[in-house]
Amino acid sequence: MKDAFFVTKNSKTKSGGGKRIANPAAKRERAGTKRKTRVDRADDDEEAADQKESGDEYGDADTMDLVGDRDRHLTHVDSDDEAETRESAAQKRLRLAKMYIDKIKGDTNAEMAPTEFDAQDIDNDLIAERLRDDVLESKGKIYHKVAGKVAKLDPLAEGRVRTFGGRKVHQLALTCVDVVAEEAAVTAGGIFIYTSSKDGHIVKWDFKTGKKAHEFLGGRKPTKKAIKAFGDAKLKKHIGHRDQVLALAVSGDGKFLASGGRDKTIQIWSIPENKHISTFTQHRDAVSGLSFRYSNRSNQLYSCSYDRTIKLWNVDELSYIETLFGHQDRIESVDSLALERCLTAGARDRSVRLWKIVEESQLIFRGGGGGMGGSDLQREVVEGLVLASEVDQARKDAKRQGNEKFGSIIDVVAMLDEEHFVSGTDNGSLSLWNVGRKKPIFTKSETHGTAIRKDENDTVSPAQCHWITALAVVRYADLFASGSCDGFVRLWQVSGDKKFFSQIMLVAIDGFINSMQFFEAPRWVPENAVVAQEAEVSAVVVEEVLGVSAQKRAAARRAAALEAAKPKDILYLAVATGQEHRLGRWWRCKEAKNQLKVITLG
Repeated sequence: MKDAFFVTKNSKTKSGGGKRIANPAAKRERAGTKRKTRVDRADDDEEAADQKESGDEYGDADTMDLVGDRDRHLTHVDSDDEAETRESAAQKRLRLAKMYIDKIKGDTNAEMAPTEFDAQDIDNDLIAERLRDDVLESKGKIYHKVAGKVAKLDPLAEGRVRTFGGRKVHQLALTCVDVVAEEAAVTAGGIFIYTSSKDGHIVKWDFKTGKKAHEFLGGRKPTKKAIKAFGDAKLKKHIGHRDQVLALAVSGDGKFLASGGRDKTIQIWSIPENKHISTFTQHRDAVSGLSFRYSNRSNQLYSCSYDRTIKLWNVDELSYIETLFGHQDRIESVDSLALERCLTAGARDRSVRLWKIVEESQLIFRGGGGGMGGSDLQREVVEGLVLASEVDQARKDAKRQGNEKFGSIIDVVAMLDEEHFVSGTDNGSLSLWNVGRKKPIFTKSETHGTAIRKDENDTVSPAQCHWITALAVVRYADLFASGSCDGFVRLWQVSGDKKFFSQIMLVAIDGFINSMQFFEAPRWVPENAVVAQEAEVSAVVVEEVLGVSAQKRAAARRAAALEAAKPKDILYLAVATGQEHRLGRWWRCKEAKNQLKVITLG
């Protein structure tokens, strides 16, 4: 017997008994399938034309074949991960779009009150509006008009201003304030307001109850006297600030609180856990401003300092990113929005700079104080970038000539949107800017009154310095507020064409307005009002039990429906006040108190 390994192909064929004979019937059947009659081809063409006219050739988005024939051989899917790896880019975009629309449908249905129309009736309008707002917000182009509603309010209405705490909470003037956004209230455990003062303390306030929820105590300043009395090792054991706190910033997701002060450090705190996380010590001088990027996706922090630098931080990873240089004097203020940019004010170099992080470039804006000089040197200082010593000399020359407006310092800046921002100076001027122009498009001088000199026989309080000490804006809206020490918080409306602004409201608050912050929160109701509402509800329940007419029950249901239809969130303005300016002790307003106040704007 032959071994199968040595059997050749010819031998195998011969072993079959010669050549194989094909089946004649099968051969005729195969030949018949290859040929079609003229009538059959005409029927196929007519059927294809009908499908093309009816739109069924490609189908809708759910049945469309976005893969083609390249994966026809894959007939079995072992897992979801393998399916995602095989899907094309078009399929992935379609799948993500469907998931996003389903999420928005769920959000809109959850936000609707039971007495409103069903979400299916207005589904398309709500989803289209939400998608449009999300796209505009991501590009920094969304814009809301809220100033017109605020202008109709009565500033003297009862309960317009709410006071938090007493004299025993903050011993010295408050320097800054920030608020946990309502979107982050779930993560943070509620809506909280943070304040800090010159005593180094940071206080956490519960917005609902108005009581102190927590406090981060400040340590002793490491002076020669303190070191001699307590020892340097004991002073360094303190966790937190050991000098005045000048800046606060709350992250968009409500997880982190950043604070900076004259001790040259940035402290990172956990909001949900009320504990210290880390300390950044890279700045060489006092940290004067902090701002988180206006985003829930990343916790990118901008810090400015008296060392003339701006530093970027990744708070999620507690890491340093980079340093920006350019200002010729200490930096007093920093602000940012959704895009990866930040805006800074350079104080005595009289410049505002917009830093584009991705492009690694900056835009420089000059002036903005309304000050005018009479000599060529003064004009050169105003228009050009010079050293701070030259600015001081020019200011002295202008003072001899009786011109006190010259050489104004730009202390505070705030971004309305990605294209416009406002600035305030020490001579009381407010300016509106556009990033496409190097000069302000509108400037209003002496917005908080005029400076009053004090002579020997003058009894007027010297606190009337008309210095713009604080600015606050409603993000992507036409409303902003300014504060000084003239006894009022002033609210301003930006025009529709964004070329000027005008005052719409005055709210009386004594002392120095050292910091302000707009925020939205549910309607606050005093405890006595809550008790009254509960009594009314109990009375209604008793009447229903006793058998009240159906007409009264219907009226009660209509009232409840109207109450449910009212907006959930109300605009508030948190104001940090003090007897002294946040940066020094040049004036003192004795009738003021070092307190936190919240203005209800409806």
